[in-house]
Amino acid sequence: MTEGEADQRKACVDNFRGWLERVGTGCTFANLLAAKANVHYDIVAGAPSPNLIAALDAALDEAAASNHVGVTLLPEVHTAREIAGVLLALSTAPRWHVRRLERENHAGRQLGAVRVHWRTKAGAMSSVIGFAPLRSMPITRRAPYVAMTVWPGARSNEFARAPASETLGIVDSAHGLTKDEYDARWKKTRGLVKEMFLHEREDATFLRDVAFRLPLATVSILPMEVP
Repeated sequence: MTEGEADQRKACVDNFRGWLERVGTGCTFANLLAAKANVHYDIVAGAPSPNLIAALDAALDEAAASNHVGVTLLPEVHTAREIAGVLLALSTAPRWHVRRLERENHAGRQLGAVRVHWRTKAGAMSSVIGFAPLRSMPITRRAPYVAMTVWPGARSNEFARAPASETLGIVDSAHGLTKDEYDARWKKTRGLVKEMFLHEREDATFLRDVAFRLPLATVSILPMEVP
């Protein structure tokens, strides 16, 4: 890697970290994790291929080893069609589960929601949160770059509500807060997200387990979720 390439990678990570720290997601826990450096960042480049998938798996396994949230940035992916191409490749990979949901209408616009899960080394499935600088994405996910965020470890949040399923999520990540601090951040997060979603006309609960929301024409290539 040349010095110029290293500088570009650092700038990419710094830009994304700065967006998280400014509470771009509306989630004060993401802000906290970014500020405390409890996030393992990696950059994966190249076209969808077995090598790209292997790089994604390795990055998330490395994050798990350090007990950090894994954020994988894909700065060479720009359009909804390119994101769909990556997701199509992941849909055939052993540790990934990618499904298009039946819900196809968002405030009169034809958008497709895509759910993505990743299997940890321990065998648990963890829900992926996707980000992209696209208008089709929920406002809390419009980050500077296309990215995927995963909690790759075991359940480590003693204050989280009893899970409705066995699937892991960012809510299960380690945070180091007291109960009062946790409750205060949770209350603030709910208020911020509610305010940011005033124009969305979408169910925030539904979107919690949605990785990407993209134009329907681009996600039609992905496998459909079977009820």
